[in-house]
Order: sequence, then C-alpha cells, then structure tokens
Amino acid sequence: MKGKRVVKKVIAVICCLSCIMGLHTNTFAMDTENIEVTPEVKEGITAYAVDENGEKEQLDCEIVMKKSTSNLRSAGDSYTLEVTASNIKDSYDEVSQEGIRLSGRISWIDKLGIPNILTSVSGRFDNASYIQSAYYQYGTLGEYFTSKNMDLSRSCFFNESLWEEGAGFRLELSARTKNNVKVSLTVKTSIFD
Repeated sequence: MKGKRVVKKVIAVICCLSCIMGLHTNTFAMDTENIEVTPEVKEGITAYAVDENGEKEQLDCEIVMKKSTSNLRSAGDSYTLEVTASNIKDSYDEVSQEGIRLSGRISWIDKLGIPNILTSVSGRFDNASYIQSAYYQYGTLGEYFTSKNMDLSRSCFFNESLWEEGAGFRLELSARTKNNVKVSLTVKTSIFD
C-alpha cells in the first residue's frame, strides 16, 4: 500500500512540473501609433448622406491612420484606417463688452433641403460678478422655442440637448450689467458653416 501511495505522489509531482513547464509561452503585445495620412489616401475617401429622394450630400471626413507593431516577428505590422463622417455642424460666436464675455454654440444636423435638426445649444456668461441679470433663448430663424433666465449664482454656463426641426436656427444670450448696460450675442446657423 505504501508503495502505491509513493508512486501516486511521484506521478502527481511529475504532472505538476509538466504543467508548469508547459505554460511557458511568449507574451504578445502591440504598440499602436497614429501616422500621417497621405494625400493619395485622402483623395480616395468620400462619404455621402442620402435623403429619402435619393439626393446625395457630401460629408466632411476626419481620417486617422494607425500603425500597430507586434513584438512577435511572425505577426508583422498592421494598419487601420479610421474614417469618421458627419453632417453635424456647429456655429459659434462670442462677444466681450463692459467687462463680461458671452459665448454661444449651436449644433445641428444639416440635412439636404428642409428641415434641418437642432441637436444642442450651449453658452457661457463669464465674469458673473459684473452681471445683474442674464437669459438665453433659442429657436428657428423665425421664432423662439424657449427662453430661460440664468441663475448665475449657481452656474455661468448652460448646455441643452434637443431634437427640433427647422430651416435654420438661432441662439441669443443677453446680460444686463450692474451699470445697467445690455450686452447681447446672437448665433445663427449658416449654409456656409
């Protein structure tokens, strides 16, 4: 009996050592870096939005080329081309006057024809200690959807996510200084944005 136990223990030790020795493998790692996109590659990439009538609108593209290098000689290098296309546009403006600064941004989806879609408005009232009161309003080029007073003791900026349709959009920021001077900023969408 004792002999069988010793043999089992020796076999168990040999199996454990075999497993430990067999687990030795090379570690696989990749280093990735962005590389310059050649003009030839840029020229070959186009993106379009197609409306319900089949009309195409070319979209702006952001192109990034990534090179991944492996530490294993047999794997070689690999390249990834990432293209991001979007018809989301931004209009931004700012004004500094009477010691305060107002800044505003409109983001919208520029669809072929009408309607376009307003996706967000944001803005900032800087140097709030000089401001007596402030509000902002936004809407289509013809009418305002919403007007809101700002509580500058709580926050000097706003950001609203939306989904409103219209031909074009505008955002107005207005502040009255403690010297009773009105400072306004109007941001409008443009077909040239």
